[in-house]
Amino acid sequence: MNPFTQPKLSVLLVVAVVLVFLAASNPDSDDFREWYVEKHGLAGALVTVAVKRENRIFFSTFNLGGDGLLKKRTVARGFAGALFEVED
Repeated sequence: MNPFTQPKLSVLLVVAVVLVFLAASNPDSDDFREWYVEKHGLAGALVTVAVKRENRIFFSTFNLGGDGLLKKRTVARGFAGALFEVED
């Protein structure tokens, strides 16, 4: 069976490989701390203490607040090993 003669199987295999790559390269809290401190310095180091990570399997969101009186605010999103700052 040649995978190139079965287009549906080839597409399914490529999608599966991409999803496994995204799940394996999902940034964690340590990656976020390093990135945020590098970008914002000492103030960033203080902010990262209060940031909570929500793992969404293929990507992560990093949020501030959401407890008590503070409104939940997304600070960054990360996927495929990269982090992107969210501007409100």
